[in-house]
Amino acid sequence: MKKIFRTIIKKKERYGIAFNSYAQLFVSNPYESSILEKKKIKLKKLKILSPCKPSKIICAADNYYSKYSKNKKYKEPYLFLKSPNALSLENDKIRIPNKKWLIWGEPELGIIIKKKITYKTKIKNLDKFILGYLVCNDVTSKNINGRDHHLARSKSADGFCPVSKFIYSKDFFKKNDNIIGYVNNKPIRIGKLNDRIFSDKEIIKFLSKWFELLPGDIVLTGAPVFKKKDIYLKNNDVYKCKIGNSIQIKNSFHT
Repeated sequence: MKKIFRTIIKKKERYGIAFNSYAQLFVSNPYESSILEKKKIKLKKLKILSPCKPSKIICAADNYYSKYSKNKKYKEPYLFLKSPNALSLENDKIRIPNKKWLIWGEPELGIIIKKKITYKTKIKNLDKFILGYLVCNDVTSKNINGRDHHLARSKSADGFCPVSKFIYSKDFFKKNDNIIGYVNNKPIRIGKLNDRIFSDKEIIKFLSKWFELLPGDIVLTGAPVFKKKDIYLKNNDVYKCKIGNSIQIKNSFHT
């Protein structure tokens, strides 16, 4: 089980693996090699940066079965984009750009691409193309003037994609893990990872027909529908995303 992070040491970007209270750095970077330096460093002495620098963040919408979707026949994933400026880190304070906007969160499992994938790439073993997984929050604004949902302001305002500081290896997650979104510790969206309509491989293969996927790109795989009425976020609210028993992120929101 691996937890990869990105940091900066002597003005140089470095990647490492966290082992409880200490860390070891990669000789180069995890996209190219898995070799680690022998030296051990105290993890608390390192400044942890966002886990990657994506050229793009691509997201699959409406990808969880629910009472609303079980009778639908899905032929392909339903996609949208979030701009890289939306990337933020767990525990960051997220600014609500306009107090009149209706903002909500969506807990999602994110994939980080390890190797370039194009429409020509044959994907037999998907694991070779995935560096790891993130816990993410797809922060979204309700239609602005009845026209903006899934467009730039709705999905890509600064900070609207908080992610975990660690990139987790596949063995941290199980297919039947719960995925839950909380507002001020109240569970709002609840599902299981195996409730997803399209698998990781199906999403990646479909995306590669349209987009060249590059190392560090993030793919969000959808959010469970809300079990109770969704709650719009207001000043000082805290949204938490949790997958399984222990992997979680949380962010406070401010006007």
